[in-house]
Amino acid sequence: MARVLVVDDDPWTQRMVSAVLSQSGHIVDLASDGWEALIRAGRARPDVVISELKLPTTDGWRLASALRNRPESPDIPFIFLASLRSERAPGPAFRPEMDQMLPKPFRLEQLEDAVGTALGRVPPRRITPRGMPAVGPHGLRPAPPARPDAEAARRTVLSGVLDEFGLSSLLIVLELERKSGVVILRAAQSVGRIYLRQGRVVRAHIEGSDRRGQLAVYDLLGWPRGRFEFNVGEVSGEDEIGSSTSFLLLEGARLQDERDHDKENN
Repeated sequence: MARVLVVDDDPWTQRMVSAVLSQSGHIVDLASDGWEALIRAGRARPDVVISELKLPTTDGWRLASALRNRPESPDIPFIFLASLRSERAPGPAFRPEMDQMLPKPFRLEQLEDAVGTALGRVPPRRITPRGMPAVGPHGLRPAPPARPDAEAARRTVLSGVLDEFGLSSLLIVLELERKSGVVILRAAQSVGRIYLRQGRVVRAHIEGSDRRGQLAVYDLLGWPRGRFEFNVGEVSGEDEIGSSTSFLLLEGARLQDERDHDKENN
């Protein structure tokens, strides 16, 4: 377990990176700018810093120099996130023996491996000519054919609470990562399951009810509290949804607005 300081003014990046690294057992501190990062690093020394290069009032290079000038943190490794191609050349504060450049957008497996490399636990990742990881620790492995509801062959790679990381955000991440597996949601006495194949929702149901397919997804999107876990693995069977994740989220938001409007008028 390590303490990782994530410095980025994009709330979405903060939430995604924090969820992934927390699931891996790391302690994650968040900052939206370099000066806030220096304050947080002073309170608790990080083992690794993940920093966007372009920050509101400073940049990642100045942050690295300022942090390493402190006597208690001269050798903290940095993972610099570069949003623009023009930023991807190492800057003046880059130390090749300990630092890494990670272009945005990146895959979650790339981020995990970059942190592992910074901590000296795994060798640098082999990258394909397209810039994508050749193999990842959470990549799907061949598995024998399984029934759609067979979860024994799957393994949990992400979990959390819905009021901190909503189902809509989770589905977007899984779509971007083209993950296959099942999302299990538990709230009060109810359990819901959403099956995904290559990031696309193909089935869903809520135990103990007749809510299935799109209707089940819309109900689950409305759960304000509860816990979720994502079990990665093969999902077989027919696509019972027939809609994109974007459509499901937009329609779910529209239905929720209608429900809220009806409550206000009653």
